[in-house]
This record gives sequence, C-alpha cells and structure tokens, in this order.
Amino acid sequence: MRKLKVHLLVMATCLFCISAHAGYTHYWTWHQKPSDIDLKACVVDMRRIVEVRTNLLVGPDGSGSVILDPLHVDLNGVGDDGHEPFVFPGELGFNFCKTAGKPYDEVVTACLLVARDHFPEDILSIDSDGSWSDGDWQEGTKLYTTVLGRPARNPMSPTARVVGWPYNLWIFIPLGLGLVVVVLWLPKILRRL
Repeated sequence: MRKLKVHLLVMATCLFCISAHAGYTHYWTWHQKPSDIDLKACVVDMRRIVEVRTNLLVGPDGSGSVILDPLHVDLNGVGDDGHEPFVFPGELGFNFCKTAGKPYDEVVTACLLVARDHFPEDILSIDSDGSWSDGDWQEGTKLYTTVLGRPARNPMSPTARVVGWPYNLWIFIPLGLGLVVVVLWLPKILRRL
C-alpha cells in the first residue's frame, strides 16, 4: 500500500510538470490601430503561409475553413490538434493565442513573424511563452522562410519581455509544487516503508 502511495505521488508530480506546456501561449499587443493598407499587405503574406498548411488548419471553432478576409485571419488546428483560435489582428490592446504547442503552432508563429515584418514595435508588441533562442519558434521559422524566401528575425519585443513576464511565470508554479512534494514529502514517505 505504501509503495502505491509513493508511485501515485511521483505520478502526480510528473503530471504537474507536464501540464506546464498545455498553457503554451503567444501574445501580441496593438499600441495603436493598424492602418488598413499595412494590414492588407500583412494578411496577403499570412495567406501564403496558411495556404501551404491547410492540412493542419480549420476555422476558429474547430470546423469549416480558415477565415481569410482582406483584413483578417482566423484559424485553429484540426481536431485534437486544435486548441484556441488564432484571431488576427484581434482587438486594439492585448491579444493572445494558446496553442499548447500543437502542430498548428508553426502557422501561428509564422504568421506572427509576418506581423513583425509589417508592423514596428511601437505599433505592435509580440511576446511568447516560447523562447526564440531555445528554438521554440523553429518550425514556424522554417515555414516562414520556405514560403516567403526571406530569413526570419526574432519578432519579440524587448519591452514585451519585461511587461509579459507574469504570463510566463505561471509555468514555474506546477514545477515548484512538484519540487516541494519530492523534496519534503517523499523522504518522509520512504522512511515509513
């Protein structure tokens, strides 16, 4: 019975750690309304990205077709590979898309790379739970470069990193809880065995 408790405790700790990736999210903030001319040019490039990966994409509610209007992109992943819709440009101010790292994440990150091409940081801030330097955007970067034929550059705003840190901080909560369980409770349980 005691061994079962230990195994359950270790499994719960692992589940806490695994759940951290489920919140994997990208953020963008409009500091002013984008001009229609710039937005149309941006959506043209996003359309090129989306058209290459239609096998990964459906409409925002998880069914139907991707919405590609001259000033708007709205998509999600297919079936269990979907999570939250990517709605661009979104609202004036703060926007986000939680992809949980599912396959359509490469399209979302490629589209955000396109957005950076068309809008400077004083108009659009971009941030992510993923790290550019750790390669979390690698699949989106490959898609972007392949389709548009130009090298990708880090789209994240240095100021967004400072402002956006609380969104990334929550990932450490389950890891910390798991560590507390392992460090404090596991030795006590093992001594009782």
